Amino acid sequence: DSFLRKEHTYNFSKERLRITSENSDLNIEWKDVYTYKITKQGFLIYLSSQKALIVPKHFLKDDEQAFILSLLKSEVKPKKNYSLFFNLGLYIFLIIMLLYVFGVFSPTSTNYLNKAYEAENKGNYKEAIECFNKAIEENPKLVEAYLHRGYSKSQLGDIKGYLEDCNKAIEANDNYAEAYKIRAILKQEFNDSTGACEDFKKAISLGDKKSIDLSKGYCN
Repeated sequence: DSFLRKEHTYNFSKERLRITSENSDLNIEWKDVYTYKITKQGFLIYLSSQKALIVPKHFLKDDEQAFILSLLKSEVKPKKNYSLFFNLGLYIFLIIMLLYVFGVFSPTSTNYLNKAYEAENKGNYKEAIECFNKAIEENPKLVEAYLHRGYSKSQLGDIKGYLEDCNKAIEANDNYAEAYKIRAILKQEFNDSTGACEDFKKAISLGDKKSIDLSKGYCN
């Protein structure tokens, strides 16, 4: 789809959702939205019974999520037909967006990320690192990319690089339990028991149950 290959800016306001690019300026008034659905992954904004925009929560701050949710609840009047996924012959066309509210969407980061995962799974770690680098350059908030890039580095003998990427993942999202757990394990490799204990405790506070057992012997 040529739409996905272009760079777009998405702006949410009380009146409308505005999507702009180099060659287009699309205004979608909330009264014209068919309906919406909220999932753990994001907000689905239906433009018709067969076409929707998906706004991933993962790349949104809490206040940005709250703002979008308030707009949907106050401004969108869902149509009466909610059986979107069950009607015979019905299909949904999802335009997948990695965006920040009031920011620029670039599908390129998703493409690089998929290529990186594929290379990593095949053991092509140098190629994976290159693709993770490009994905992160496009979207510095891709916290999983930092951890996977670090893992690929470790497979090439660069354990310190893995630790550094854990730091960067935490800088991007300081509530990412997995990053604290992995960083704690890596700190053990560098004989930093105190630092490992602190990270295990942080991971546990964020709900990572595996860190409870892993922390034994490091935390009194």
